[in-house]
Amino acid sequence: MAGTQIATRQPAEVRKSTILRRLAEHGYRLTATRAAIAEAIAARPAQFTARELVEELEPHRIGRATVFRALDLLVQIGLLERLHGDLSCHSYTYCAPEHHHHLVCTGCGLVTSVVAGTVEREIRNLARQANFRPETHHVEIYGRCQACQHAD
Repeated sequence: MAGTQIATRQPAEVRKSTILRRLAEHGYRLTATRAAIAEAIAARPAQFTARELVEELEPHRIGRATVFRALDLLVQIGLLERLHGDLSCHSYTYCAPEHHHHLVCTGCGLVTSVVAGTVEREIRNLARQANFRPETHHVEIYGRCQACQHAD
């Protein structure tokens, strides 16, 4: 598709240092707890739930409320995005700061970020035709990644 770019996945160490740097840029102190949460998030290759993160961090004596506050903060500053596929439970994915959309594998949970200019133009055209001024939008496409298609 013309105008579409698939984002390359950054190594976990780069994602972790990006999280910590962006927190500092927003005036938040670097604490051992924030570093542990950043490391746990950065290490995840696919989408994850708050519950999964809480369970992983419990042995480090990081509480549920702390994890939820950190997730909310990281969504607020644009480093995580909530995915809305399963209405019973949101999941999260690490994100690059530019506007993008997600391809979410229902088999393995892999989330691929795509920047799709064609989709953006169509959304603007649709809104214009409806005399509507969009403020934001989210596009999540659920299906099977190439590896899961081959495994089927």
